[in-house]
Amino acid sequence: MPLTIRPAVPADLPALAALEQACFSHPWSEKSLAETLQNGRSVFLAAEREGEVLGYLGMEFVLDEGSITNVAVFPGCRRQGVADALVTGLLHRAAAIGLATVTLEVRQSNAPAIALYEKLGFRVVPGSGEIRRDIIQAVELGSREAMVAFCKGIQSAAPVDSYVTPEPWAMPGYESEVIMAAGAFVQGASIELSADGPIRPPYAVYFQGGLTWFHAKLGILMSIQKLLDAGIIEM
Repeated sequence: MPLTIRPAVPADLPALAALEQACFSHPWSEKSLAETLQNGRSVFLAAEREGEVLGYLGMEFVLDEGSITNVAVFPGCRRQGVADALVTGLLHRAAAIGLATVTLEVRQSNAPAIALYEKLGFRVVPGSGEIRRDIIQAVELGSREAMVAFCKGIQSAAPVDSYVTPEPWAMPGYESEVIMAAGAFVQGASIELSADGPIRPPYAVYFQGGLTWFHAKLGILMSIQKLLDAGIIEM
């Protein structure tokens, strides 16, 4: 049976509370869920199949910024595309209400982010299952348009010059045009989040840095959003 993603309603609260208990060591209470669901600045989505709630996602927003508070899927229903469907539904909802950014705090390493690019069809070097030996991540995007969109996403997440639009240009010493996204030199190190690459096959960007998880996370989300906006990927 198909999975349905829909807005959560008060009648779903017992199921959402059960999801919290099943998934988190510090679960939200049904009362806290009810207060957040009805506060006027949140979006709650439920994933339902044959009348049964399998997972949910919650987001609160202020002005044009959203923050995902919880994503929960019953353990027996994982690896079935439920979380992916919830996030996709949320991105559509966020766009509909005019949010510019949506962020999610996580405690994992960057392997899941690499796996996400792989899932979207891009070859990454090293892969999510390989041993890392340096900080540089190559993502083969397959086209000039994809490289430009990716770099626009990284630039738009930068704490400095986020309004700047990266464009390929003829950089001395290179045989082809080069595109760069940076604008993050704020904590005194060249290790901060950046992406660059020559505009030629296999159209790879060299993605590195991020002194804080939150900035790297935002850059990853924005790179995917720009690829989505350009019609290069579908979710």
